[in-house]
Amino acid sequence: MPLFWGDIALRRVDATAAQVAGLLVATMDGVKHRQGGGEALRQGMALHIRLLGAALLRM
Repeated sequence: MPLFWGDIALRRVDATAAQVAGLLVATMDGVKHRQGGGEALRQGMALHIRLLGAALLRM
């Protein structure tokens, strides 16, 4: 049964710790690039961490 968070359905996936770490680094770089800095960056990172936490709970 998927966990729904807004419009995102999170399903259990088979991933190694290295794959998760690589995805984390890549997405955080993307957030920094898109948001720039300041409050927008803080909010983007906070959302990213909440999504990551929800996804990791399903692993």
